[in-house]
Amino acid sequence: LAAIMIQCAFRRMVAIDKLERHLCAKVIQQYVRRSIAIDKLHQLQDEKLEEDAATIIQSNFRCWRAVVTYEQQRDSLYNSAATQIQRVWRGFRCYSEFIFDIADILLVQKVIR
Repeated sequence: LAAIMIQCAFRRMVAIDKLERHLCAKVIQQYVRRSIAIDKLHQLQDEKLEEDAATIIQSNFRCWRAVVTYEQQRDSLYNSAATQIQRVWRGFRCYSEFIFDIADILLVQKVIR
């Protein structure tokens, strides 16, 4: 039981660390993408290509929307995988406890007979 609690705490710590890194990376990516978008916008304003600017904005929006959709699907997949792992682990633990209970019952019966 202590080993399980230690493993749980360690996994929680690793997950939090990964989440913090992921969030930091997202913030950096947002600033870089914003900077790139601003640079592209200035180039387009200098060249006065309004139609191309609209196309690029639409393209960037579609790309962003695709990334968001992908991240949502990935998160959903991770959650369902975690649920599956928990279900299997709990089933295994219940089965193991059942087997040990049966073994204890058989031992008591053997001693009594």
